[in-house]
Amino acid sequence: NAYKAIQRDSTPIANLNSDLDDIFIYDEITIKGTASGTTFIEYTVCYGEGIYPDGWTVIHTSSTPVTNDVLASWNPPSDLEEEICSIKLMVYDSEGQISEDQVVLLINRAPYAPDIIGPTNGKPGVDYNFTFVSNDINNDDIAEYIISWDDDTGDETIEGPFPSGIPQTTNHTWKSKGTYTIKAKAVDIYNAESDWATFDITIPRDKAINRPVLNFLQSYPNLFPLLQKLIQKLGFGL
Repeated sequence: NAYKAIQRDSTPIANLNSDLDDIFIYDEITIKGTASGTTFIEYTVCYGEGIYPDGWTVIHTSSTPVTNDVLASWNPPSDLEEEICSIKLMVYDSEGQISEDQVVLLINRAPYAPDIIGPTNGKPGVDYNFTFVSNDINNDDIAEYIISWDDDTGDETIEGPFPSGIPQTTNHTWKSKGTYTIKAKAVDIYNAESDWATFDITIPRDKAINRPVLNFLQSYPNLFPLLQKLIQKLGFGL
């Protein structure tokens, strides 16, 4: 009985903090818990897809015991096929004993970078409509679109929530000529952010014409009727 008690006392301790269970994650997390024991050798933290994974991938291995502290950090890979992952802690000792603990995590994928739809050319001082649409891998609602117009107006936010995949439209005016790179990203209701999408629009300088020539044509409008029509078409009425 005494020997069995010693065996029982030497069983390695594997304990993942309970606040990890069933949490929603979309980026790096800190995995905390306890991996120790009187005959402790090492511990391994690994992950697998689903509640009952077919296989496990090692996240971290250490020969240093841990008591209610950081065991590992983990950023879910982008190629995960499942929306549920399991984290397992295995603790080994010198007697060949293994203790395990396991938690289940819910993987929240960030939305795709939004498509930006709008004109590629324009004029200063004119309002232009732009449409933004993003699809969320988990089909979560889009909480907002954040837009940078590449001028001095600052970022604009289209606030939702909106169903995933439903286009949202807003407008913008540029005061000066130039080529502007619009940037936009989508944020879902769990704060997962997409990559930035970009879209270029060119605001050209106003049309110009040689002023002395224009004055001459204005003085003799009947000499060059075809040229007169061309100038009117360009917006310099005679």
